[in-house]
Amino acid sequence: DGKFMLEIGDQYPSSGKIELEIYNMMGEEIYQSELKTSQSVINVSNQPDGFYFLNIRTLHEVYAKTIIIQK
Repeated sequence: DGKFMLEIGDQYPSSGKIELEIYNMMGEEIYQSELKTSQSVINVSNQPDGFYFLNIRTLHEVYAKTIIIQK
């Protein structure tokens, strides 16, 4: 349905700002949020099925993953 649970584990620093960004294959940002808890529900139901890039930004690092939206 275009929603998923994102759980931040121990690999990410517990202090400081953590931001989530999702980009489509054309490099356009389709979602952005500051993560305030270790678990967040992400709603991208307004986006078409396909591959997306998920970035988690901390004060010193960027973690990148590829995700597939399939409803």
